[in-house]
Amino acid sequence: MTEKKSFYSKVSGVSYSNDDGTDRQKIIKKYCKPGMPLILQYEPENKFDKNAIAIFIEVKGKRFQIGYVSSAAARDLRIEKYNVTIKDITGGTRDQKTIGVNILFEPKKEIQ
Repeated sequence: MTEKKSFYSKVSGVSYSNDDGTDRQKIIKKYCKPGMPLILQYEPENKFDKNAIAIFIEVKGKRFQIGYVSSAAARDLRIEKYNVTIKDITGGTRDQKTIGVNILFEPKKEIQ
């Protein structure tokens, strides 16, 4: 059995709007903070990628999608084996207008 390790990734698709018309950039700017836990959800019916994993935040009982796990990482990822949090927020400046989100995957502790 391979040992699971922590790793970092960027959230993909942060500059797109959600299906309900909400703007991911506005959601990220308003709500996302380092250390915030994330909710990952498989999307096997996604028309662009059958391995797609959507990333959500939850604020006051409401979920907002902020993007996706990169397709390269999603291919073999078992989301139930990791706790995922926001590592940091990037951009949102004059030089880099698009706001990005870096995330940290940490293996869940296995109960013996």
